[in-house]
Amino acid sequence: MRQNSQTNRLEELPFFHLDTHFVILPHHLNGNYILMHFQEDIVLKNFSKELIEFRKMYDISQKELCDGICHHSYVSSIENNKIKEGDSEIIRLLLERMKHLKATVNIQNDTIPNTNMGTFFLKERLKHGIIQETLCYGICNTSYLSKIENNKLTPSSKIIKLLYQRLKEIKNDTKNEELEILELEKLYDTMLSLFDKKRMNEAKKVLHKGLQSTQNKVQRLYYLFLYQQYFHFDYKNLKTFLETEAIPFFQKQGNNKQLSIFYIDLATIYYQENQFKKACLYYQKGISGIGIVKNMHVVTSDKKVQVKFP
Repeated sequence: MRQNSQTNRLEELPFFHLDTHFVILPHHLNGNYILMHFQEDIVLKNFSKELIEFRKMYDISQKELCDGICHHSYVSSIENNKIKEGDSEIIRLLLERMKHLKATVNIQNDTIPNTNMGTFFLKERLKHGIIQETLCYGICNTSYLSKIENNKLTPSSKIIKLLYQRLKEIKNDTKNEELEILELEKLYDTMLSLFDKKRMNEAKKVLHKGLQSTQNKVQRLYYLFLYQQYFHFDYKNLKTFLETEAIPFFQKQGNNKQLSIFYIDLATIYYQENQFKKACLYYQKGISGIGIVKNMHVVTSDKKVQVKFP
């Protein structure tokens, strides 16, 4: 910050302490915030180092850290020391986000061992006959868990807590039903992945297995498997299925996200049939449903219609 006559009034300006290295001051000319260095050569370099260490320790991606604050490329530029003078408001918000995340991912259960974490998870998993995919599904990938178990990396406290909770659920007989549903959801994800890769024969086998496993057991997943069967192998009857079975069921469930997808699929079918009034009606219903669910990206099954709601 250059020295001039205005700096004599420094003590009259409000400021925000960020850490021991710098403060943020409102600029006297344009109303923007400026960064005043106590030690100019270390401010952004220290912040860059702090960002990298924080994200590594808490297993936070750049997108997660800067969501709603700035584009992740800005954080990347800071971490790679490509920015000489940072935006003080963004830095302040990032520091607040980091403080909040530190407070929310702390492990509260003191029964989790603090040392030899990888060895602990490996022994417990083998002792109870748990495969890696079951333990880490929805938490991290198997290669990440493998590195933890072999003590090749130190996981974040958030990951540790989630893995420990999953381990407890698996060992607790009362959670068997939840684990069965978890396995079926994993099966559904596998099927979707196979469809995306155009491996239709493999996807069809998984689909039939899913239908048999969920019928009269997990109705929500059964309808989702059934929906995929109609879409991929019996498209001419998809409209009837959506209108008479799937939509009424998910309306009772109050599942607005899934309903939006069904409505937009139904609108697409009516559009293909040149029934434009009905197509508009269901597009409207689909978009209206999206308004209830925030941060959602809806893609119809044929990927002809995509709607993103912030």
